[in-house]
Amino acid sequence: MAETGARREIAQGVDPNTAQWFELAQLPGIGETLAKRVVDCREKRAEQVSDRAAFSASADLRQVKGFGGATLLKIGPYLIFSPSAGED
Repeated sequence: MAETGARREIAQGVDPNTAQWFELAQLPGIGETLAKRVVDCREKRAEQVSDRAAFSASADLRQVKGFGGATLLKIGPYLIFSPSAGED
């Protein structure tokens, strides 16, 4: 039953630019370690690209150690991306 609740929450979409690690960890194939790497990468990229979101497409997640094509295929349907900072 817990899986159903998690899938219902995931169905709303997860934005890797704003999600906390425990939200990312609910995605299929993503555990705590990989989810925390996403957050760390996002924070580092935010310092470098302050005028736009750290991740603008699922392919950008390949910059995170441990992300490959198979993982992106699994989580792609659950991802949403916030607009760039300049697009308000």
